[in-house]
Amino acid sequence: MLEPEIADVAEAAAAEHYLAAGIAPAAARLYRSLYLDPCPPSLQVPAVSEIERRIAIRPEPAGPGAAAEPAWLRSLPQRPTVYVTLGMVWNQDLSFFRIVLDSLARRPVNVIAALGPGKEPADLGPQPPNVRVCGFIPHAQLLGHCDLVICHGGAGSVLDSLSAGLPLLIAPQAADHFYNASRVAAAGAGRCLRHADLTPASVSHEIDVLLQDALYRDAAASIAAEIAAMPSAADALPTLTALADQGKAVR
Repeated sequence: MLEPEIADVAEAAAAEHYLAAGIAPAAARLYRSLYLDPCPPSLQVPAVSEIERRIAIRPEPAGPGAAAEPAWLRSLPQRPTVYVTLGMVWNQDLSFFRIVLDSLARRPVNVIAALGPGKEPADLGPQPPNVRVCGFIPHAQLLGHCDLVICHGGAGSVLDSLSAGLPLLIAPQAADHFYNASRVAAAGAGRCLRHADLTPASVSHEIDVLLQDALYRDAAASIAAEIAAMPSAADALPTLTALADQGKAVR
């Protein structure tokens, strides 16, 4: 997701490293040659219109590779399924998982918590029968079985979830998480809970709202339709090839 406020900083860094300085509007200065935009229209900011050469490109979750879909995913009880993740980088805070799982442990829902690299299910100790803790599971396998995602607000987690039409509860950690959470909330596809306000009671309240109010799922489904209508990565290939050939000709 594009935040034009960083343009001035990027421009200064470019000048410091002897790159050509630009005089175009803020957003356009960042992407003079080409901007591949994976952000659906409902989440994107108006400044993107400043970019002369922009190609929308559909965000897609990483495929499952050779691994078969786990059998337990297909045999989950018929009730809402909540997926909990801190992604692949910001997953060091086990207190986040403990608070969220505590809020979900006694609810009539299935819970899937993916801890990510460097963490093991045993790190969280024993869990009740409705909670399954795993190290990693590809979104392409998982999200079609889910009804709600609780995450940190990383772009990958957000876009993958919305591609599947899933509303989000976002507890931002750092980096672009706060900005992404604000865009999702503004689009009506999720809610944001500050880390300082993260308690089992507050998480439980937010889950109730998101699962019971169909407007959040409707907004997420609308964004999923936007994403499905975006061009695929293959559609951008001719432009990228032409740009590469142009660069070779200049050299």
